[in-house]
Amino acid sequence: MEQLYSEFKESEEGWRLEVQFDAGYADPVTRDAPLVPQPTREWLLAQSEESWAEMRREAEIYLRELLTIRANGRDLDWEASFPDWEASPPDFPELLNGGGYFRVNVAGEEPGRLVIGVREGNYPKLIVEREGTYLVVDKGEQKEVREGGRWWVWLREGYRHVIPLGWDHVLFVFGLFFYRRKLLELFHQSLAFTVAHSVTLGLAAAGLVMLPESWSGPLEVAIALSLVLVGLENLRKERRLKLRLFLVFLLGLLHGLGFAGALANYVDREALVPSVAALNIGVELAQITLLGLAWLLTIKWSEKPAYEKVRVSGSLLVAAAGAYWAVTRLMGLFA
Repeated sequence: MEQLYSEFKESEEGWRLEVQFDAGYADPVTRDAPLVPQPTREWLLAQSEESWAEMRREAEIYLRELLTIRANGRDLDWEASFPDWEASPPDFPELLNGGGYFRVNVAGEEPGRLVIGVREGNYPKLIVEREGTYLVVDKGEQKEVREGGRWWVWLREGYRHVIPLGWDHVLFVFGLFFYRRKLLELFHQSLAFTVAHSVTLGLAAAGLVMLPESWSGPLEVAIALSLVLVGLENLRKERRLKLRLFLVFLLGLLHGLGFAGALANYVDREALVPSVAALNIGVELAQITLLGLAWLLTIKWSEKPAYEKVRVSGSLLVAAAGAYWAVTRLMGLFA
């Protein structure tokens, strides 16, 4: 095979490289035999389910050997899917030469700079169609298919990490709200939390802080317990803002380690500062959204005696949710 054709596409779910794969190269025995005739579409349609499954397996193996894909300066472990088999019978492409081809989607979610290459060896060149233009990636070459520096993508991912994906984060923010309903104090708490998790996320993205995989479970338990701590701390009769900000900052460092697992893959190591900054600005905007909504919803009755009961009840609910998650996550460690 002299070349592979592909099309690079993007959507809200992420990016996708749709490869048009010659079925004759899904067989490692005949792959490098130039005298073997190219399979036809009719031949491909006549194969059994077992043969198709083996073709899909061999095609993915071959593409993983051939392709190098780097996102934001790091090697990317992509996922493969085979859309032609979503229909019955399979919806294989109908080409003018009648050849037997099927599509392989190589996909991922990472924003920022994306570079695709072909390894050295007995491999074809890769043709990548992108928005009406064509890139030719020969063996041993790498080409940029998407530019980095798209700060708005990092900003969006930071926001999405809280709303709608981060329920423990959402409850933590409500725990901050139930401390005291004063806008400036709420903003200071939110900012202290963001600065703290910016530090740990940045260090993790730079490779300076690396937690072992075995720590991820205990870390999730500790994050759940942070909800218990912030909820119960709201009930102290003596509330000192400096002490509160120090506590929130320490808990932010802890949460930042949790963010590292979810968000570090979105950080562009070749644009470390702007990508980390944009991610954390997105997180901060989500926190301000939650605090602002809570403040507006309570504006008419916050001065009434009943609001104190709501504040206490809300704090207890945050603590109870944290305790529940801590117990379930702890049980999961020993399951």
